[in-house]
Amino acid sequence: MPSALETTDDQNPASWCSYSLADGVQHPLDVRLANTVGSDALSVVVGGADSAVLRLRIDTLLTAFSTDAP
Repeated sequence: MPSALETTDDQNPASWCSYSLADGVQHPLDVRLANTVGSDALSVVVGGADSAVLRLRIDTLLTAFSTDAP
């Protein structure tokens, strides 16, 4: 069964996969994912993080899952 990400392309905004996440009513997030053209990387955009603490937590998670993480 093919993954929804297989047909994505970070150069084509219409092809990105989008997921809504919510921890109740307080912090709804929109997570968008797409394959990066010409590499094995995955592009990730998180919208709706309105507090500095939440943005730091998101950045920490993305860094931890990055293959470039130390």
